[in-house]
Amino acid sequence: MSLVGLALGSGAGAAVHALTAEEAPPALHGRLTELGPVSIVLPADHAPWETVAEGGAAATAASPDTEVEGVWGALAPGSVVVTVLRLAGPGGADLAAASVPDDEPAPWAGRVPHASGAAEADGQREMVLVVETDDGDLVVLSVCGPVEAFDSGSLAEAFRTARVE
Repeated sequence: MSLVGLALGSGAGAAVHALTAEEAPPALHGRLTELGPVSIVLPADHAPWETVAEGGAAATAASPDTEVEGVWGALAPGSVVVTVLRLAGPGGADLAAASVPDDEPAPWAGRVPHASGAAEADGQREMVLVVETDDGDLVVLSVCGPVEAFDSGSLAEAFRTARVE
């Protein structure tokens, strides 16, 4: 009788494990990269990555009162682009919120208030995250590229687990 119970218990455990394994996000392999105020794992399945930075860009955003304090990016073959902006100035939250796509949710694991969303158009997919920092600046993270670049799930997982300082 105990062998039957053990076999049934093992079978049920394996079934539960199989279900949870299918729902689990893909393992993210790559290098942790600092893009200004964002730490993100750039997925190895899209390597090699090239990073670029323009800190203190002092450019003007769409609103004349909003200043771009820095721009950082990472580029991968196949037109995959990760972009980070740091914006300062009044009205930045409204400006950034208007740029967050609302076609579908873009999950992010951070615990601070944020806006995020994703959209697809013309064979391209973009995921956008906007976080207001403690000092009132806005940090904008964008991950975009061809729709098929998102098939492995690694770009969505990199977005979901990005940390904003």
